[in-house]
Amino acid sequence: MHPILFQIGPLVVGSYGAAVVFAAFVGWLLLPRYARRAGIDPSHARDLMVQVFVAGTIGCRLANILLRLDEVIANPRLGLWLLQQAGVWYGAVLGGLGVGLVLVRRYRLPLWRTFDAAAIPVVVGGGLGRLACLLSGCCFGTACSMPWALTYTNAVAHKIHADLPWTPVHPTPLYEMAAALAIALFLEFYGRRPRLPGTIGLLWLMLYGTARAGIEFFRGDLVRGTVLGVMSTSQALGLLTAAVAAGVLLYRQRRRRLE
Repeated sequence: MHPILFQIGPLVVGSYGAAVVFAAFVGWLLLPRYARRAGIDPSHARDLMVQVFVAGTIGCRLANILLRLDEVIANPRLGLWLLQQAGVWYGAVLGGLGVGLVLVRRYRLPLWRTFDAAAIPVVVGGGLGRLACLLSGCCFGTACSMPWALTYTNAVAHKIHADLPWTPVHPTPLYEMAAALAIALFLEFYGRRPRLPGTIGLLWLMLYGTARAGIEFFRGDLVRGTVLGVMSTSQALGLLTAAVAAGVLLYRQRRRRLE
């Protein structure tokens, strides 16, 4: 749509980076509310979020390279280019969760309540972050004849994403943003009553993983590959994430009933 937000002489400010920063800032603003609800010091939660955001940013870029490793080995310059492009969301999730677990232990924070506190800010930030994809032209959808279809006509977007079609496509970034905000609303109302610690966080992973798997049916960018030629990599990860989160939640609930 508009990959370049504005340009002043040689200085070019991309809309993708600006949208990501905006989304992270909104999540950062929301975090104290849910940290207090979980009984966690908001300042500790914010410090944790900043470091997790950095780890997630690195993780999504590295995942982008790993999924195209054969191409990167054949053409190392591609690796440098991929480091500057939109990354893989699940790379950000895995990178952020990994570093988050280490920091929770270091700060001696309650693991499951910290997870609950982060759920809504992260899902809102992730949803708003899809504006970056919409503006850049990445994560586009398959051909669409619906009234809400989008046609990317910006020449810069097509230069950045060579496989971006000129024909109407599903606005999949908007689909994912709507799904993420709907999940956040559900978690907000569901979490107003006391729940088993970890329930909100695990529900986030279950709902997002399921929604992402469904949205993948409308994704048109196949550059990230498939699993067994049956489903996209992100679709498989979404279903796996949802299944693991559901299993952990059921286990924790059963264990609590037996105590």
